[in-house]
Amino acid sequence: MYLQRLGQTYAPAPITHRFTKTISSTFGRDSGTFDLIFYTPNGFGDAANAKKRYPCIVNLHGGGFVLGSATDDARWATAVVQQTDSVVCSVEYRRSHEHPWPTAVEDCVDAINHVWLHAEDLGIDREKIGVSGFGAGGNLAFSASLRLHDELVQRRLARPGQYPEIKIVLSFYPSTDHTRSHDQRHASCPRPEPPYQRRLNQLFEACYFYPSNNFPRNSPFVSPAKASDKLLQSALPEAIAIYTAEGDLLSAEGEYLRKRLKMVGKDVSGQKVMGVGHAFDREIYVTPVVKEMYGEACEKIREVFYETE
Repeated sequence: MYLQRLGQTYAPAPITHRFTKTISSTFGRDSGTFDLIFYTPNGFGDAANAKKRYPCIVNLHGGGFVLGSATDDARWATAVVQQTDSVVCSVEYRRSHEHPWPTAVEDCVDAINHVWLHAEDLGIDREKIGVSGFGAGGNLAFSASLRLHDELVQRRLARPGQYPEIKIVLSFYPSTDHTRSHDQRHASCPRPEPPYQRRLNQLFEACYFYPSNNFPRNSPFVSPAKASDKLLQSALPEAIAIYTAEGDLLSAEGEYLRKRLKMVGKDVSGQKVMGVGHAFDREIYVTPVVKEMYGEACEKIREVFYETE
């Protein structure tokens, strides 16, 4: 980690979100409401841009499904807004200490669908919607995309044009296989950074996987790495970016999912970032590694949203 701090600079203040919208849960059985936080480019909503429609990245924060909030990824939102001229919609999904699985997944499905349904009013191009997430949110970026397809295409038999078609998924140090034990994860990363907190991780899982008896850990909506080849191929977009961290207990399962996605023909970018641990972009300083990762991810977003025009 010391080497990564060479050349570090303190991060400038990120942009603040422009507006908040409260929406109701419609996909799940756990009724309620939650907020969507919108970060927007300069000129958004101005009279001169009244007819302009912007791409949108729906972002899902981390925190083990228990902690965190929709404003945690303001630095990432700033990079996306400024480097890709896109809107970022960050989701305040309900957390598992009060709302265990599948509420978080279904809230994220609702958020993606809401942005698509109300794109015109939100100033968003409904044909250019992507999803990003960090840690637990990286899991949700995949599991919500899979769940969206399962519900709208498989169950409701929606046809193209009748449901959101996600153009890109970007997942940073995600959990992708919750069938793996604590010991298996630790064995795959003997020197995690920061040091592994077994009890904290057990607390997170006790909240999310409730009740624990017969919990479907192998469901693709819990463990995306366990999804069938057919589901991965049909439900996920062609463009996917995965960033794992060498010193992260979740790195091996993230790399396994990368391999599977490539095997089913997806265009998978991103990399394993060496010499860093889980949530390495959360520090108060910005390292060249973080700048490079965000810049590379934003370049992929621009490629998907603009270079196909």
